[in-house]
Amino acid sequence: MPYHSTETVCGITGTLPGTLRNWRRAGLITAPEQPDGYSQGQLSRIFTVLDMTSRGDTLREIALQLNGVPETHRSGWECRQEELNNQLSNPSDKLLEARIRRVGNDYCGDDFVNCYLRPLNLWLRTDLTEGADKRQARFH
Repeated sequence: MPYHSTETVCGITGTLPGTLRNWRRAGLITAPEQPDGYSQGQLSRIFTVLDMTSRGDTLREIALQLNGVPETHRSGWECRQEELNNQLSNPSDKLLEARIRRVGNDYCGDDFVNCYLRPLNLWLRTDLTEGADKRQARFH
C-alpha cells in the first residue's frame, strides 16, 4: 500500500503543513498512519475536507457535517467575507489580524486568496456605504 509524505500531500492538494495540522487538531483528519506518511484512505479524507473548505465552510461546520449533523445555518465564502467585513468596522487590529490568520490557516492558499480576499477587496472598492473608505484602508 502506497503512503504519501506530508510534502507530497501538500503538493497534491495545495495546502500547507500548518493547514493539515489545523485539520488534525479540529478532528477532521488523523495523523499519518505510518512513518512513511498518509495512507490512500487518509488522502481521500483530506480531499473531502479540502472540497468542503473550498465551499467556505469553517472547520467547526465541517466537523459537524462529517459527524452527520445537518447544517442549521448559512455557511460559505459569503459568510466568511461578511464576518471579515464586520471585523473591519471593529477598531481592534489584534482581532482583525487574528481572524485573517485563522482563516488563512484553515483553508488552502488558493481558496484563501481567490474565494476570500480577492472578492472582498473587489467589493470594498465599489462599496459606497458609510465608513467604506475606512474599512478598505484597514483591509489593505
